[in-house]
Amino acid sequence: MDTAQLVEESFENVMLRKDEFILEFYDDLFKMAPAVEPMFRNTTKEKQGQKLYNSLVILVENIRNPEAIQEILEPLGQDHVGYGAQLAHYPVVGECLINTISKLNGDQWSSDHEQAWLNTYQTVVDLMT
Repeated sequence: MDTAQLVEESFENVMLRKDEFILEFYDDLFKMAPAVEPMFRNTTKEKQGQKLYNSLVILVENIRNPEAIQEILEPLGQDHVGYGAQLAHYPVVGECLINTISKLNGDQWSSDHEQAWLNTYQTVVDLMT
């Protein structure tokens, strides 16, 4: 199975459990990196989580179209700099993202899924930074 297929397949469970994904992700993020929580003071976990979820939907829907992803992620990266995001934040965000997706996939999760998401997330980071 290729990276795109593994990402698409595992994201199906996220789509089925969107609200749980949002809450779990931000709970983990704020536990692992409490210093980032003030960056979210002007929003709620639910509102920000919806934005994250929508971005992931776009990412997964366009995973086979790298040009579209690049056009979306480069400006998004600039926006995040304005919000105070730093390079040091990306690894912990990636870890929380992959951990949350893994939890929602349960027994269906494999090391291949994890590697596919690691590769995909690294591409996201490369385009946003």
